[in-house]
Amino acid sequence: MKKLLLVISSRLVQGIGICGLALLYAGWFLFFSYSEYRYLFSVFSLLGLVMGYYIFKFAVRKIYDESPEDW
Repeated sequence: MKKLLLVISSRLVQGIGICGLALLYAGWFLFFSYSEYRYLFSVFSLLGLVMGYYIFKFAVRKIYDESPEDW
């Protein structure tokens, strides 16, 4: 049970770290920035969100997945 909670919390932290920062930057550029390139930067941040999602999906599937019989 303890290992299951560690795996779940690890994935939550990784997901927030990868996708949360991209959403934070996109929100900053879209709503708070006064730059003339703010829409371009927010699109790049959202592309980073998509790229981060696929990296996270690959890492979970290939590296971090453990079956319950291994526990």
